[in-house]
Amino acid sequence: MKKILRSMTVAALAAGLAGCAALPFFPRTSAFHLVQTDEVAYGKVLRYENADGEGYALALDSAGRPLSSTPYRAAEHSSEGSPAFVVEKEQTDYYGDRVSVTTDFEDGVYTLADPLRNIYVYHARNGTGQFPTDDMRYRNETGVFDDPIAITSYLNLIRVYDFYANGGAGKPLRGVDGSHDEIAGNAEENHESLIYLFIHYGVNEQNAHGWFDKYYNASMLGMGDGVADGVLYKLGRAVDIMAHEYQHSITHFSVDFVGRNESGAIDEAISDIFGALAEGHDLTDERFWQMGEDAAVKEGGYVRSIKDPSDGYASSFDDPFPLCYETHNHANENCDFGGIHYNSTILTHAQYLMVQDMPEFFTKKRIGELWFSLIPLLGEEATFEDFKGAFVQTAENLGYGQDALNVIRRRLGLREQFTVSFRNYDGSELYSAEIGSGEDAVYRGETPVMPATEQYEYTFDGWDNPLGNITQNTVFTATYKSTLRSYPIKYYSRGLLYREETLSYGDEIPLPVPERKGYTFGGWYLDDSLTERAEGQTVNGELHLYAKWEKAPALSRTLVIILSVCGALLGVGLLSLPFLIKKRR
Repeated sequence: MKKILRSMTVAALAAGLAGCAALPFFPRTSAFHLVQTDEVAYGKVLRYENADGEGYALALDSAGRPLSSTPYRAAEHSSEGSPAFVVEKEQTDYYGDRVSVTTDFEDGVYTLADPLRNIYVYHARNGTGQFPTDDMRYRNETGVFDDPIAITSYLNLIRVYDFYANGGAGKPLRGVDGSHDEIAGNAEENHESLIYLFIHYGVNEQNAHGWFDKYYNASMLGMGDGVADGVLYKLGRAVDIMAHEYQHSITHFSVDFVGRNESGAIDEAISDIFGALAEGHDLTDERFWQMGEDAAVKEGGYVRSIKDPSDGYASSFDDPFPLCYETHNHANENCDFGGIHYNSTILTHAQYLMVQDMPEFFTKKRIGELWFSLIPLLGEEATFEDFKGAFVQTAENLGYGQDALNVIRRRLGLREQFTVSFRNYDGSELYSAEIGSGEDAVYRGETPVMPATEQYEYTFDGWDNPLGNITQNTVFTATYKSTLRSYPIKYYSRGLLYREETLSYGDEIPLPVPERKGYTFGGWYLDDSLTERAEGQTVNGELHLYAKWEKAPALSRTLVIILSVCGALLGVGLLSLPFLIKKRR
């Protein structure tokens, strides 16, 4: 039977980051008729069949919205003509409570599984790494399974699944598939991803495991039993541990981290973040930042704290747990494989500090979207420096503003970036750039210019703020040195240039008195039509002045002639005076 997966699984990273979800399958013919309706925990399952024995089960949520559809052939999946059904059965969970659990009923047998979510539960029998086989399934004819931790683990996985399916990682994640054609003998095209949950994984295993198996096209999750008087017991009790391991399988489909040193710590940090998000506590709740508290033996205990990783875990990029590059290899657990868990809190604690810096901005939705979107930007042997670059790049891709980006940079130990803006006298932007905190601003635009006025010319004289050691967004405004403008003053007489002077703005304009024979000077005028007399002008631009001439009256001319003759005679008399004096002697 072909199953439709609605969770964040294998192809989510290959194709799901764009937020596009494939549509559920619906038959194209109208010949299907409703044959049965089942009430289930999340809503309803409607069974439709046609005359050819084809059928499909349509799952609806409590609001009647389609979740998925599972096509089947009634003849192939029936017992005495009845197709397989999803049936809710009462069970007892780890805490002794009676709970309703989804089972898969087929051929008179109940299986602890949810085919609509593609979740299948197996009893690991204290083994590790084994293949899932039918004899490991929880299966009987009563539908009651006497394994409380299996029930609780199964319900927690469904809760984790729904967190992803409902966009808990910041994206609507329904309907993605693995696009593997031949998996585990199934040659059906586009066989969808499965989730295999192994209970009682290992012997007294105080750990849980999650990985993606490409052969089975399945997320594999192993929950250890822990030790009753140890640190952890029955790890499947903790939703954050379940989500942590499930995220490992999702991450590994996209990036198969080498599992040691810094790349391993990045892998663990990503899973811790999604474990915290899936658990569902508020960011202000102490439990959000604690991992594995529900599986801890000691009351109030936990595996590690993201908020305060002081119990042997690292919290600073400057003081990591030894990476053990030289002395340990991947098989040596004494060094925590190079500090993959101890150093993971360096990254997650940075996220905690970001939330404290900007609690209104860094919501759970944004955190999930940010951490999930950065995964494809990382490589198998990614370092912390690679992580920092991918984190900032992802935030930029998501449209974060400068304040949020600088909070990220500061908490990741990177230099903050500030905008330097160079503006002209009128506020117009000449040039802007992003520079690191403490760097000097450098202007790379053209030399600023300020237009001259009638009175002044302006020369660029630098910026109003110092350019060195920038530690905040800074605006630099161009400053100018002013110089009084000079203008030519031209005097014209009879259409010819009589005189020219260059004077500064505001100077009083001199009015010389020219002479012309037979004419009387009538003053200077501002126009060549001689209608506006120039009197007491000061310089405010280039100016042309025009001389006015008037002919002298006739009497005046006669007088001039007489005076000229007299002057001439007088001059002759004076010249002859020495001769007369000499002769008289």
